[in-house]
Amino acid sequence: MKIHKRYIAYLILLMFFLYGINNFIFERRFFFNEILSFLGLLLFLKKVVLVAKHGKVSIPRSPIYKVVLFIILLGVFQLFISLFTKTSWYFYLRNSVIIYSIFTFFLCYYLYPYLSSFVQGVRAGLQIYVAYALYKPSIALLERFMGTAFFPFLFKRNTIFTLFAVFILDILLAIRYESLTVIILTFLLFVLLLIQRYVYFKAIVLSGAIIFAVCFVAFIPAFQQYKASRYSLFGDIKKVAKQHFLLQLDGNSTWRAVFWYRLIVEKFPNNLIGIGFGTPLLPYKKGMDTVESNYDDEHDIHVTGAHNTYLTVATRLGLAFWLFLLLIYRQIFREFYFYRKYYLSQTTDYWLMISFFSVSIVGLFNLVLESPTGASLYWGLLGFVAHAIEKRKLAFA
Repeated sequence: MKIHKRYIAYLILLMFFLYGINNFIFERRFFFNEILSFLGLLLFLKKVVLVAKHGKVSIPRSPIYKVVLFIILLGVFQLFISLFTKTSWYFYLRNSVIIYSIFTFFLCYYLYPYLSSFVQGVRAGLQIYVAYALYKPSIALLERFMGTAFFPFLFKRNTIFTLFAVFILDILLAIRYESLTVIILTFLLFVLLLIQRYVYFKAIVLSGAIIFAVCFVAFIPAFQQYKASRYSLFGDIKKVAKQHFLLQLDGNSTWRAVFWYRLIVEKFPNNLIGIGFGTPLLPYKKGMDTVESNYDDEHDIHVTGAHNTYLTVATRLGLAFWLFLLLIYRQIFREFYFYRKYYLSQTTDYWLMISFFSVSIVGLFNLVLESPTGASLYWGLLGFVAHAIEKRKLAFA
């Protein structure tokens, strides 16, 4: 008996949802990130080969699709160069998750037509699961950051009341799983949705970037105090915090700021072309262990990220990655604000935008693109959004 391709698509989409909701089990034990990435590669090759048989390779018109291809090419170039600069094969392969996970984009781009009916079929089960995970909080049940990406799919309609319910669920997740990141995510998402026009959004983002840059530069003398420690992988963060009362408000934020300073300033100009894969983000002493983790400093500084996923990947791939990222988000935000009424009439597509924004905000403060526990969720949601945008263009053609 021949299995209908719709059911195969549903099975893959189920894998994607399980991976995103509970990577503690489905990635760390069953490697769903790698499976989804491999399936994405196969589907991409299938589409290319089928078209090539007719004498011409054709790529979808989607600008986001094309930018993703350029990111992959950039990554492949860095993978080749890194063969000569890597510290070891182990760290080289661990870092390569940044590139191979991108193929999940193609998987979800081509499976988009099945998404709406799939969500309708699993909504009841998803509601029960999320309710239990919030009632009995456990990292083995719900990913404490990425769970926010699936809250929108719990609802059939995208009214003001369901949007309010999503915010309540975000706050509940933040409290139950003790996550400051989710609190920040909820606030930024609220601001994002409160803005009504793209021109206002650009003005706010530009103003925020300028304020952040000014504050960052002003605190550079304080950040440099990390060197006070005789040796610690990340330096003397306590000494840094003592330099200003704002740096004493949250130790994790101060630690991130010092890390960002070291990657942005001290890695210059190498970070313009990218440091590649299998290379350390910061200098380390072999055999030393000064970080609270299950590994030594050498492992941590090769595998971990700067807790800003875009900065981590840009440090490895170079300035070109920032440009590609800017092109992607410019397309998505213009689409979201210019055609907001249309997306409000397309429940699944509107929730896709909200979900992608949620994961994007998480990436500002945590590991996503450089980690197998989150990379495919980001690229998969981007694939769905890219196809949704192309569907809108056809509707307005």
